[in-house]
Amino acid sequence: MKKIIYLLPAALMAGCLQYGDPYVWTARNVAVIVNEGSPNNSNGTINFYSEADSSIKLNPIRNDLNDLIQANIRSATFTNGGNLWVVCNNPNKIVGVDVITGNDVIIIDSLSTPVRALFQSIYLFVANRGAPNSNGGYNSYVQMYSLAYQLRPVQKFAVASNPQDMLVCQNKLYVAGDSGVQVFDLSRMNDFDIIMGAPIAAIPPASEEWGGARRMVLGAANDVWVSYTGGVLQCINGVTEKIHRIGIPIDSASGSIAIERDGTSIVSYVTQSDGAGSPHSIIYRTSLATGDTTAIFSGAYNLSGIGVNPSTGSIYTADTRADGRSDLIVIKNGSAKHIPAGVNTRQFLFFEILESTRQ
Repeated sequence: MKKIIYLLPAALMAGCLQYGDPYVWTARNVAVIVNEGSPNNSNGTINFYSEADSSIKLNPIRNDLNDLIQANIRSATFTNGGNLWVVCNNPNKIVGVDVITGNDVIIIDSLSTPVRALFQSIYLFVANRGAPNSNGGYNSYVQMYSLAYQLRPVQKFAVASNPQDMLVCQNKLYVAGDSGVQVFDLSRMNDFDIIMGAPIAAIPPASEEWGGARRMVLGAANDVWVSYTGGVLQCINGVTEKIHRIGIPIDSASGSIAIERDGTSIVSYVTQSDGAGSPHSIIYRTSLATGDTTAIFSGAYNLSGIGVNPSTGSIYTADTRADGRSDLIVIKNGSAKHIPAGVNTRQFLFFEILESTRQ
């Protein structure tokens, strides 16, 4: 029997199955576990987890992607076609690999503390913290690469100091960092005329108590929701501030948030010390429409990172101990599974492997 395999980010999987298709399709959902590694050991790793059988694969990719990394991992992202791109520090580089075959490995270097990457159209955007400056901040920038020209660097433009996250919505690039959110216009981009100048909007925090902007998610109405370390959710519609949700339980170090699959609520967590000095964490669900917050999970954990599987609705987080070892926690229907995951787990991505045999 002929077998065909496709790889897609999980949110896109549903649109692939066509009426009258002459194949029998089986979808296998996979979570990518991004482990930062120890600060001085350059031992970040990528692992795969399957909800179907609760199994974790420590070296999931042929040619062993983890041997290629040999760095600390800041984040990871997908192209629409399924390649996984891993953003690394110590040394600074980006590793790109096909997660099915392990082939077509690309390594991008000549970066200055890259923190985030994303793809839009034929471009790879990489946010770099950059070198320290005399003002106590960083000479931060976004470097663009063109897929049409074998990832040749095509432009570099300055952003506010210490970028933390990027997101594209309605042909606009949003960059979150210590000084709030900057919005750049992508409408004029093409292979022959790429013009990226000053941001079309700069939206600072309303007060110092907000802290810095950290993570961004898209709501059901294509609104950009931004987390601030001071416990604030900010909604940006287009380039205009729309709603503030103040007093939301958000981790003050990472600002970690994730959108639930219906796009109408987010999940976040806080970790505090109990009376004996041990960590205790609570995961919350917050309605984007009303701001109402409900505790949905708690325990004696030191949580790091959070994500929601768009195919299953399961919540992913990690309990990280003092030595850096992390256990993956997968929460669904009120129950939780715990699986050893790696060192300093920080991020979760999701994709579907579609396998078919001819009828």
